[in-house]
Amino acid sequence: MRAAICGDGFRVHARRDNADYTFSVRILERLIGPALQSAGASFDTFGGFYSDPKTRLALQRALGEERDVETWMLRSQVRSASLDDFFDVAFQGYDIIVGFEICPTLIQFCEDRGKKVLDFAIHPYRFLPDLVMMARSPNVEVQESLNAIECFVNDFPRFIPFSKDSIGRIEKSVGALRSQLGSGSKSIFYIQTRFDRSKFDGKGSYIDDLALVRRAGISPTLYKPHPSEPRPEIELELRKRGAVRVAPDWNFYDLVMAFPEIECISVSSSTLAEAEALGVRRVSMLAGTPWAIKGLERFSSPSSSSVNLAYIPIDLRFTSVNFWKAVLGIGGFSRSVTVGFQPDVLRAAWGQRWDFKKQ
Repeated sequence: MRAAICGDGFRVHARRDNADYTFSVRILERLIGPALQSAGASFDTFGGFYSDPKTRLALQRALGEERDVETWMLRSQVRSASLDDFFDVAFQGYDIIVGFEICPTLIQFCEDRGKKVLDFAIHPYRFLPDLVMMARSPNVEVQESLNAIECFVNDFPRFIPFSKDSIGRIEKSVGALRSQLGSGSKSIFYIQTRFDRSKFDGKGSYIDDLALVRRAGISPTLYKPHPSEPRPEIELELRKRGAVRVAPDWNFYDLVMAFPEIECISVSSSTLAEAEALGVRRVSMLAGTPWAIKGLERFSSPSSSSVNLAYIPIDLRFTSVNFWKAVLGIGGFSRSVTVGFQPDVLRAAWGQRWDFKKQ
C-alpha cells in the first residue's frame, strides 16, 4: 500500500519570488507519518510540484514552465486534459493521496480515477484550547472513518484565554474608542491578503476584494488591516468612506470581546465564524468561502466547479494507527468516546503562524 502526502503543489508565495509553499505538508507528514507506516503503508512526501524531482519534469512536459500566483489559481481550480496528464504521471502507483489543503482539481481527478484522497485543513476556531483539524474525502469508506473521529467543537469553552493584566491593558483604549465612535450602529471591516484560497472564484481566478467593496457599497465605521500583508489600496478606499483604522496593538480577539455589538464584515475571512462563536451579534461575509465546513455551512458559497464536500472537524485520533488502518481498508474503526483536547499540541506543531494572538 503506497500513499502520497502533498499539499497544493501549484501554490507559490506571492511575496517571496514565487517560492514553493510547502511547510504545511512537512508538518502534516510528521503528524501522520508514523501511524501511516505502522498501519502498513509506505509513503512519499511531495514538495512544490515545480521543484520536487518526482514531479518537476512531468509538470514541464505537460503544462510548461509558468510559475506564478495566477497560474496557481488557474491550475488549482480548472481541470484540463494536460493537467490530468500531469496528475496521471505524478501520482501513478499510489493507492491514496493525503494532503493539506489539496487543490480542488486534484481531489476531482482522484474521484474520477477511483483513487482514495483525504484532504486536511485547520478549523477556523483558533481560540479553542488547541487547534482542531478538519478533513474531507469523496471516498465513502474514508468519510466513514472521518465520521467516527468527529470532534464536536461546540462542546468546548468559548472564551479567549486572558490574564487580569490584559483586561487593564485595553480598558482605557476601549473607553476612548467608544467615545470617539459615539452612539448608533457601528461596523468593522477585516482586510484580507490579496491572494487567498478562500477567495477562489471557481473560474481560475480570485475575487477582487477592492471591486467587491465598491460594489457592495459598505461604509464601515472601523477597519483592521491584515497582520501580515499591507493593503494600502483597500485602506484608501475605506478611509474615503469614513472608516477609522484600528490601533495596531489591538488584535482581532480584543475587538470582538470588547465590542460584541459591532457588526463584523469581511470578504471571505474565517474570522467571522469565530466572531459569531464568541458572541458577536451581526456578521456579514460579502462572498463566502468556496468550501463548506460542517456546522458552519452558512459561511460558504461554493461555485459550480467547487469540490462538493464538507470538511468535518476531527480529533487527535487522526494520528492513530487504527484510524489509518480503516482509511486504507485493512481494518475496522468504530466510533468511541471523543478524545479530549490536549492543550496546544497541534498549535505547537503548526507554530506561531496559527497562534490566535497573532490575528
